[in-house]
Amino acid sequence: AADFDAKITSQNVGSYDVTLSKAGIAKLQAANKNTTIDTDNVTPGKFTITPAKVTVTGPTVTKVYDGQPYSDQTKLVATVTDKPKLGVDVVSQLGDISKDVNVGSYDIPVTADAKANPNYEVTVVAGKLTITPTTTTDKVVVDGDTKVYDGDASTDPTTFKVELPKDISAPTAGWTQDDFDTSGINSQNVGSYDVTLSKAGLAKLQAANANTTIDANNVTAGKFTITPAPIIITGPNVTKAYDGDPYTGPVNIDVKGQPTNGDKVNYTVGDISKDTAIGTYPITITAAASDNPNYTITINPGTLTITPATVDKSAINLQP
Repeated sequence: AADFDAKITSQNVGSYDVTLSKAGIAKLQAANKNTTIDTDNVTPGKFTITPAKVTVTGPTVTKVYDGQPYSDQTKLVATVTDKPKLGVDVVSQLGDISKDVNVGSYDIPVTADAKANPNYEVTVVAGKLTITPTTTTDKVVVDGDTKVYDGDASTDPTTFKVELPKDISAPTAGWTQDDFDTSGINSQNVGSYDVTLSKAGLAKLQAANANTTIDANNVTAGKFTITPAPIIITGPNVTKAYDGDPYTGPVNIDVKGQPTNGDKVNYTVGDISKDTAIGTYPITITAAASDNPNYTITINPGTLTITPATVDKSAINLQP
């Protein structure tokens, strides 16, 4: 080492002169006594320090959505690989992620300015922030609906009102028929039938609330209820003059309220064949509830009135 004069004044990247020292030239002269060698015969060399190759990688962090930016600063630290043990620190900065608050995956940019890192050739690799959806135990409730029995599926509602928790938003386009599962309405008879969100409706609701996981367990089905149709059955009021025989004229029953597509109303008319004497008799009507499950029936009985026969006085022959 004493044979060289090394003007390496720094360990930073650069080129530095190295030449023979006086001791080195003297040693060379001693080895070559027949030739004069001095400093003019020596051309200095260069000792070059080249940049070290390092990689700066951003952190990979995860959080559950809460509407707030990621805040654990202890984990927002870049990792440097291949830095020399005695090398100066690599200067780098992480990009701003304070506006990344919704569910999704976001790059965490890494910058390392060349001027701030003259001793390094820096490769930067972005980090990753992943925000996962929050879960909810709140219920999405499908409100039921009702109609009066009419035997006609075409009058069933095609959409239903949906009650949402305060932090859940409805689809901006609103609800459509495809958003509801009405397979539970398997009859047009009086009763209650399940209606709920379909897979398409659930997917639409999830898309409108990407920050919250919503699945079928969050949905409470509603009831579509078909109520009985009101029916009024009215018997006739008929009259005949007494002749000792039963009434044989028409007994026309009036039924009001039966839907066009509804079941036939089942009823029976009481027997008036034994009512032959002068007087007023009820024409009874019976309609059992078990025979008419889709109806609420009101009955107005009719009457049969038998009046005294009219006597032809001219036909009466009085004997003295």
